[in-house]
Amino acid sequence: MLLPDDLTRRGFSLQKVSPLDFSSFFEVVKTCYTSYVNEFYGGWTEETQLRLNAKRFSELLQNSCFQKILLHGQIVGFFAFNEDENCICDLSVQILPAAQNQGMGSFLLGTVTALADRTGKPARLKVFKTNPAQNLCKRLGFTVTGETPSHFWMEYQPKQARP
Repeated sequence: MLLPDDLTRRGFSLQKVSPLDFSSFFEVVKTCYTSYVNEFYGGWTEETQLRLNAKRFSELLQNSCFQKILLHGQIVGFFAFNEDENCICDLSVQILPAAQNQGMGSFLLGTVTALADRTGKPARLKVFKTNPAQNLCKRLGFTVTGETPSHFWMEYQPKQARP
């Protein structure tokens, strides 16, 4: 996946995730999601979160796409999705606060919506109900299709029909 010039000029790059990246993944997840885990699940418990996120990391390694987001060579986030025969699912973007609002999230989600349009497959994700990232998703054409006590399920419907 090639980044646009404005993102590379700012120092962003993408690299395929390796199994050795788990500790960085966990630190990004911890930074990005501790407040939501505290809000919706009664508090961040390190041991529980290590176990849950090790399982999640292993699952993401099997996805069609699992990339680490770098800024000036330092990991500042992760991006993943899986494309199967019916949909683009398991969509996940975590970007550390210091690297947010610089266009990377818009680019990554835009890449997924373009893939959805090309393939005619819907793209699906879930977002914590109080996460402001849902506003970006809505701007890019995702709509809320369901909810749990903690999350909104969102879906992007492709602009063209499947061939």
